Parts: sequence; C-alpha cells; structure tokens
Amino acid sequence: MCQKREKLLFYLQRQMVILVLLIDNLQSALPLTRALVKGGLKTIEITLRTPNALQTIQIIT
Repeated sequence: MCQKREKLLFYLQRQMVILVLLIDNLQSALPLTRALVKGGLKTIEITLRTPNALQTIQIIT
C-alpha cells in the first residue's frame, strides 16, 4: 500500500466522528463547514449523492 494511503487510513481510524454531509444549498456549504470545524470536527465526508456535491467540495477547499 502506498505511504500516502497508509497515512490517510491511520488518520481516519483515529477519528471519533466522521460527519457525512449532504449539501443541497451551495450558499450554506462554506458557513456550515466553518462552523463544524470551529466546533472541533476534523473530518467531513461529502457524499456524491447530490447533484452539487463536486461544487460543494470546490467551495469548501
């Protein structure tokens, strides 16, 4: 397994919570993400089940 993947798996295995986020309204993506991070959340999964999921990822990164 490549070193990058091993580091990612190591990190993910140590997270207490991984939030699965579905964003329908792109305008709320960044404020919501900022609030979650400010509240201490370190890992967020953006699901690709909504039509604007890739746009959401672009907005928050």
